[in-house]
Amino acid sequence: MKTLRGYTAELLSENIDDLTTTILSNRGLTLTPAELEAFFHPSFADLHDPYLLDGMDKAVERIMKARENKERVVIFGDYDVDGVSATALLVRFFNDIGITISYRLPHRVHDGYGLKKHFIDELAEKDVKLIITVDCGSRDVEAIRYAREKGIDVIISDHHTVPDVLPADTIAILNPKIIESGYPFSYLSGSGVAFKILSALAREIFPSEKYESIIAEYVDFAALGTIADCMPLIGENR
Repeated sequence: MKTLRGYTAELLSENIDDLTTTILSNRGLTLTPAELEAFFHPSFADLHDPYLLDGMDKAVERIMKARENKERVVIFGDYDVDGVSATALLVRFFNDIGITISYRLPHRVHDGYGLKKHFIDELAEKDVKLIITVDCGSRDVEAIRYAREKGIDVIISDHHTVPDVLPADTIAILNPKIIESGYPFSYLSGSGVAFKILSALAREIFPSEKYESIIAEYVDFAALGTIADCMPLIGENR
């Protein structure tokens, strides 16, 4: 069995015991020195630029427009812990930055998974102008087309494996599982992707010296969804 013992003690500021190195080895974690340091001492500096996620610029532009114009925005989530965490994360942040925000969560039994046409009708009656899905949406082609017919813009944020045909009538599809997304880490949870939206918006709204303290207020929501959805605790998920 190959272990990491021998070079970790030299590269890290603390000794790594045999049990720890054996666990890392058994999990297949063959890490570079920089990756080892990030694994044992993670920080916000290890996070990737949220704008590396294809479509983030368009998503941020549309959300900022909604903020400026006082448009009604809805976060549409999933019913599991990851979906609820992602919803809570963005609802709280949007409230804090002055966006007119509400949310909608489907019922597991009565509604099932994803965005449906009856939700669009419900939200259109409330004069909603922008829907942001979290932890869902990549497969909801018909519902999203219907939303556009009703004059509602849609931003999809999701982390599930993508279908062969993605919705075409969106402002942006933010999903690290899309090969063309260009994002260097594909194991984000739904709440992790939502946290990326928050991070990009925080960069636009707040001074750079306040950036880390602002996003730190919401990172627990992303951590909760990441753990509950059993995402691997490597890379950004650390």
